[in-house]
Amino acid sequence: MSEILKPETSVEAVAKAVAKAERAAKSAAKKEAHRAARAAFDALPAEDRRAQETRLAGLLQSAEWRFARTTPQNPHWYTLRKTWTRDEDFVWAVEQIRLRGYRQKYDGSWYTQLDVGDHFYWTMGWPINYRNGSPATILINRKPLKRPSLP
Repeated sequence: MSEILKPETSVEAVAKAVAKAERAAKSAAKKEAHRAARAAFDALPAEDRRAQETRLAGLLQSAEWRFARTTPQNPHWYTLRKTWTRDEDFVWAVEQIRLRGYRQKYDGSWYTQLDVGDHFYWTMGWPINYRNGSPATILINRKPLKRPSLP
């Protein structure tokens, strides 16, 4: 005989199903927005794309970088949002890394990385700001690209 659900159990199950559907819809909308933004970037004239790439390289090059001493097993550097002269530039750089980057798995977690010059850059994947407007993404990481050595 099938089990009869208590009314509160069935309400809880419906609430969980609704929450799951809402999360799935939000995720799908976020992915679609990313695809649209990427398509818009790709549709830019080549000179405009190069101008954005040059701007990004300049911002990242001029940032103040610190060695990440707490992770000697993964030597890399980071720049803090609060050290940037203009917060808008930091936010734009993060958006560009996430928009134009590629997915890479490291130590069991997935990150979006972008190669710029001799380094690759990534963030930790947090939202740029919390809902209340305070900063959530507070740093950008970088590490030298491994180039094959010549014989």
